Amino acid sequence: MNRSKNIYELHFRTLSTNEPHPQAAYSRFFCLPGSYQDIPLLDLSPAVTIQVIDNLVAVLFKDLILDLGARLEIWNWKLGPKHSVS
Repeated sequence: MNRSKNIYELHFRTLSTNEPHPQAAYSRFFCLPGSYQDIPLLDLSPAVTIQVIDNLVAVLFKDLILDLGARLEIWNWKLGPKHSVS
């Protein structure tokens, strides 16, 4: 079994064709290290908010796994995930 090292993937695609966005550094970014695979579904209560402003995409992950808390990650989606703040 191939297990991901991240809980979420963000896919950057054009709305008109659903193809990978030509200006994105990568068609998908991996975010939030970890895995839900070993946690019972009843224990999960994820809430994710995504905001795109010009070249920046911000993702707020909150109440991920009971008392884990919240995490905000911000990327310049045209430059790639190495240009991120979390």
